[in-house]
Parts: sequence; structure tokens; C-alpha cells
Amino acid sequence: MGRQPFRAVLAAIVPLMLALLCPDLSGMAAGAASLPAWTDASFSAPPTTSLSSGCVAATCMAIEQLPDGSTALFTSTNFGGSWRQNATDFGGAALQTVACATALRCVLGANAHYFTTANGGTSWTSHANPSGIQSFATLSCLTTGACAATATTADSTTLTFSSTTSGTKWTKGATIPLWGTTGLSCTTALACTTVGWDQSVANGGGTSEHGRIYTTINGAKTWSLGLTSSNPTAFQSVSCVSTTSCVVGGGSVTGAFASRPSLYVGGPTKPWVAVTVPAQVGMVQSVSCSTSTACTAVASARSGLGAVAMSSPNAHTWTSRPLPTAITTPAFVNCSAQGKCLTLGSYAPLNTPSLATTATSTALGQPWVAGPLTLAADDLTSVSCPSSTVCAAAGDAGGIPVVEWSSDAGTTWSAKSPGLSATTLSGVSCATTAHCLVVGATRSLNADGTTALTAAAFSTADGGATWIHDPLPSAVTTLNAVSCPSPTRCIAVGYDNPTVGGGTVGAHSVIVTSGTAGATWSVVGSGTAASDLTSITCGSPTTCLALGSSPTGYAVTLASTNGGASWLFGAVDNSDSTLAAVSCASATTCYGAAPPLLSLVSAAPRLLTSTDGGLSWTSEKMLGGAASRIDALSCSAVDLCDLTASWHDPSRPAPFTFGSWTPGTPPNWNEAPLDFAAKALAPIGVGQWLAVGDPQRGTAAVSVLTS
Repeated sequence: MGRQPFRAVLAAIVPLMLALLCPDLSGMAAGAASLPAWTDASFSAPPTTSLSSGCVAATCMAIEQLPDGSTALFTSTNFGGSWRQNATDFGGAALQTVACATALRCVLGANAHYFTTANGGTSWTSHANPSGIQSFATLSCLTTGACAATATTADSTTLTFSSTTSGTKWTKGATIPLWGTTGLSCTTALACTTVGWDQSVANGGGTSEHGRIYTTINGAKTWSLGLTSSNPTAFQSVSCVSTTSCVVGGGSVTGAFASRPSLYVGGPTKPWVAVTVPAQVGMVQSVSCSTSTACTAVASARSGLGAVAMSSPNAHTWTSRPLPTAITTPAFVNCSAQGKCLTLGSYAPLNTPSLATTATSTALGQPWVAGPLTLAADDLTSVSCPSSTVCAAAGDAGGIPVVEWSSDAGTTWSAKSPGLSATTLSGVSCATTAHCLVVGATRSLNADGTTALTAAAFSTADGGATWIHDPLPSAVTTLNAVSCPSPTRCIAVGYDNPTVGGGTVGAHSVIVTSGTAGATWSVVGSGTAASDLTSITCGSPTTCLALGSSPTGYAVTLASTNGGASWLFGAVDNSDSTLAAVSCASATTCYGAAPPLLSLVSAAPRLLTSTDGGLSWTSEKMLGGAASRIDALSCSAVDLCDLTASWHDPSRPAPFTFGSWTPGTPPNWNEAPLDFAAKALAPIGVGQWLAVGDPQRGTAAVSVLTS
């Protein structure tokens, strides 16, 4: 078959480990050797929109559009449970439609060429398209190897074709007076039904589209008009199980978002009649009948808000239920002979970029479970490496929260979504390679159209395979960071703001603790007038240090020696600057960095030291002043801290760099250029670090450095 049919304003909340200042190259020790270059990890951009799909038994193929407008083929061998992008280079062809005769034999339509496979997509053979067409528009194949196809010519007529070789060779059939086709379904080598539209000129010179149904019972040699819609209607899909049992779905747009449905039943040897659909159903996008007693359709909601699925035991009476909110626009539905159904669509809430998503139902009329087709983060804000090989990085992909997981020290990554909702993740902490917890904020719309934020937390106990949405106290608006010193003990920090629309103006800092691996949480008073807490670091299971800001903009540090049960105010010499980042290497030793003092000419960033867990601080070093910002700080030991820095010096080979600093000694910097601004940095072994940060290549930036 085939048819082409805020981010939350958290930037103002500077998380801990996001900003510091770094020394000039002149601050390097004489003769210091340069570190090796960083090795970038690459993510494939996640698909945005489904263009065509088809399933045979448990094998499904889907053509997806990527963010750059190109197309790619994805395959699932477990009926949509998981997907992989086909590695075949189709020569840049724009893929249009796909159909399979068996799990091994499939045909793929594209511009200028079509492709066939006899091994389930492991390899594809390219064929020139039949004369006179740019691409197949629709395809339908049977297990016997019989296939049919439609294609639109340059002069807006539709050609038809038939094949007895699973699409490797085609015979031209009759021409149909249609401007385009959107669906095709065959039940035998001779009997097929196709749907499409034509345009007619109305009084006054305007044009209107009318849906049409055509059928053949002689293998595309001739086609008969089965039905023309009485009002402007687009037929989107057709599914047949016999020459007398077909369902055609479509509809028309009635407003900016609203639509009304059209649903007809009939067949090549049976007249077509309209059937009634539930009141909340809008335009029907796709229909799939596995038998004459099991049909499923997906549609937009008539109001234009959300999507719905319909099911019928006889194609005449239909019931509906909402599709998961992760599918805002449904595109296709495929149902197996066992009654399981797979829907492909897209998710684009609150004007965020579209992301291809799926949902499955185990039986006719049963609830649907959603999941992304594939994920790849387009921004990463936090990283935690509980071992020398395992790392988890938190961020989002097109507005969907995502955790990228690596089991080989950052060489390769796989993405998981803790929950399909408009959530921004800002912190992650892994106590072990199995136990991790991520925090952030979920966005929703108030009745007056303003955006509301609600704190969110998700936990895993199986290395990211599954995630649990942990309940949080209702008073918490946003969580910025989390630290889990043990598999069961976690402390998260953020703020609570009763003001509509969120933000830190008028906010109060919040600390929440859990002793049950995130299953339950308690609010702990911060003990200060801090308006926001942006980071937390725990040097031991009982000692932790939180960093934030006061309502007047000065730095605030809070120290706990009892696992977060109570907190003491830490004195910071604010003068006319703020502490930007801290990291604790032990229960008592912590380090921090502050911007240059504004009152001093040519001032340099300062490194600070605490030997009492952050209660008091002394300024240890004035660093070289060429750095405009230190982006991330990580102290893996009492005598070793690692930083990534940003420069505003056009003479440098890269705008960002990495350096190592041994506390208590003059700054000794080994410089390794980075091509992105690192938002977080984590040690993953002796002399090895991993940095994540801002997207520079369309997807999130990740690099690993080994000295």
C-alpha cells in the first residue's frame, strides 16, 4: 500500500556543570603535550513522518521521512516491537511505497527506479521504472507473487500495472481517469480495488476534488468506476478481504483543524454503500481488515485534537477509542490474521518538530500501547557513567524525552524514551549499571493557553530496558538535577513556582529525596531563600552539595551530611560574581569555579576549594583570562578535575576545548579541541572522559577522549 500524505524555557535555568570559566593557552604548563582529539559518536536522525507501510505476518516495512526531507526504509521482524533502518544505499532515491508478498519478497517504489528483494531487505535489486512514469504511487502484493501497482503520469492520468513475479517484472494495464491514487488492495491476481481523486471545474472557475473508487476483476486489463463521492472528499485508504468485502476510508476538511469522515463498504462484485461512524471520528487515514469480521481504522479526531481508532466485527458497525497521545497524526494501520494491529503516525505537540511514532493493539477493539519508531537525541543535557563502559545521557528528541544508553564507553548508543510526553529531561544519575533515575519537567497547556510545568521523574532497574514514571509531590514544578549515591537513595533539586507559566521569578527552591529508588518522594526544606537549585553532587552516600541562586542572583550552596534529610547554608564570597559549577571528589573535598570579578580589569576566572563538604570556600587559583566560559566540570578524584571550556578567540583551532587541572598546583592544561559546547562531562576510566552537549550536526553531540 502507499500514500504520501517549548521546548520549556529552561535555558534561563543554568544547570550545575553547565558554565565555568577556563584559562588561556598561556596558562598551560610549558611543554605540556596535547591530548588526542575527541572521537565523535554519531546518531542517525530519527524519522519524522510515515509515508508508506506494509506487514506480512510479523515482518513489517515502513518508509519514513527524515528531518532533512530524505526518505529511509525501516524494518521490524516483531510486528513493530522494534525497528532498524535498512542499510541499503538506494542512491538517494525518494522512496514512495512498499508492499511485500512474503516476509522475504518485497517491492519498493521510488522515483526513476523501483527495487525488489528476495531476502527480506538484506539486499535490493534496482530496476528502471516502466516507461512514462516517475514512480509507483501504490502497491499491493499477494503471497502467490501476484502484485498490482498504480502510477500517475506527468499529465495527471493514472496508469495501472500487474505482476506475477513479486514485482520483478510488470505488465501495463488500463489507464484510469484519476489525478492520483492513495490506496490499492488486491484479494486475487485478478481482483483489485484502488482509490484516488480527480478534479472538476465548478461554476466560477474554481476546482474541487472528488474521491473515486475503481475496481478490476481481470488483472488490471480494465477498470470500472465503483463510486464517486457526492461532495469534495479525499479517499485515503482501502482494504479488501474478498471481492465482496472491502472498506474504503477518507473524509474532508471542514475547518482549520476539524474534519468529517467518509467510510464505504463494497467490493469489485458488490455495490458500495456508506456506513455511519462514531461522532468523534474525523478524516479516516487508513483502514485494515484481516478478515471479514475484523476491521480496524485510524483517523484524526473530528475536533482536530488527537487521534482515534475504530474497530468493527462486520465492517458496518464501528466503535472507537482514543489512540495514545503519543500519536497526534495517524498515517497507517496494519492488522495481522491473529488480530494484532500496528499503527504508524507522528507526534508533534505544542508546535515541536514531528517525530514518527507507533502504537500496537493485541486484539480487535483492545487498548493501544504507544512507542517511538526510532529515537535519536537532538540535545543532551546530562550524563552519568556508573562504570568504565556504561553511560546514560539524558535529553530529548523532537520534544520526546530520551535517554541514550551506551555499553561500550560511548562508542555506540541506543535510545530509549522513558515516557512519550512533552517532557524535557535535565538530569540523570546512575548508582549502578542497572539503576538510573532521570528528572525534568513536563509541559502542558493551561485553559488560558499559557504553558504549565510539572516536575517529572523516571527510574529504571534493568539498565534502561524499561522505565517507570515515578510520582512526585504536586508542589514541585521543575527538577533540574539528581544524584543517586546508592541504588535506593536519590536526591533531586529544582524549584516550585505557583506563578502561571512557570519560570524562576517568584520561585522557591525545592529538594526532594527518595529512599525507595524513586517509587516515593518527600519534600525537604532547603533552609534558604534560594529561588532555584540547579545542581547536586554527592561525594558519598551521606554527604551532598547543592548549588543554586538567590532571588538577587548570587550563588547559594547547601550542604548535607545525612543523605539529604537536612541542609546547611554554605558561605560563598559572592562579591560581584556567582559560583558557576561545583563537583565533589570525596565526602569533604569539593571544587568549584566562578566567573571573573566584574570590578577588576582583565580579571580571570577563579577556582575555589572546600574541605568541609561545601560549607566554606577559599579561592585557590586565578586562571588565565582567555576563556569566556567553562562549560562543564567533573572531579573524579581529590587530585584530578576535568573541564571543558568555551573560547571567544577566533585564532583558536576550535571554539571549545578540554583541560585537566590538578588542585593545589599551578594550572596545567592539556588542550584537545571540541567542536561543540559540552553541557556535561563524566569520567569513564583512567584518563578517559565523555562529553555531551549542544547539537551541532542535526543530532546531539557526544565525544569520547582518551589520553
